[in-house]
Amino acid sequence: MNIKELYYEVDTRKHQQAVAELLISFAKRLLDRATKHDASKLEEPERSHYIEPVYALNTGEVAYGSDRYKELTNQMGAGWEHHKFTNDHHIEFFEPYSVQTLNDPFRALDLFALVEMLADWIAASYRRGNNAVDALKFLKEKHKMDEQLEAIIRNTLPIMEKI
Repeated sequence: MNIKELYYEVDTRKHQQAVAELLISFAKRLLDRATKHDASKLEEPERSHYIEPVYALNTGEVAYGSDRYKELTNQMGAGWEHHKFTNDHHIEFFEPYSVQTLNDPFRALDLFALVEMLADWIAASYRRGNNAVDALKFLKEKHKMDEQLEAIIRNTLPIMEKI
């Protein structure tokens, strides 16, 4: 092996290692988010506001985004207000600082929050007997999602659902 080949081998392996370290760090951060997801729902001021509506949502097979869904989620009142403004996996977290949108929040929406948000949407659609694709249609309109972001999420849904 000549010096150029050796340099190439070392450089490629260093690059592989750097990418691996970054991906492992990303995965660790996602794991941390996974273990803490929705922890605030188990404490006040959220817990007492969620018990009745969540029971009705899950035992009544309420369609995501339906009038009944909106009625029940509105019953969460102060609990929901606290939850969405203290958990960045809800797009509403960004509302005090910008228009309600996924495309241009003033508080910087990051990929970690977006991935957790997507997992939350998928899991919520399962729990209510719906599907994530229908939920995405509702959420696209609700949050004024642009076509590019919607396409990325739509392309990711079947991969995440298989995991």
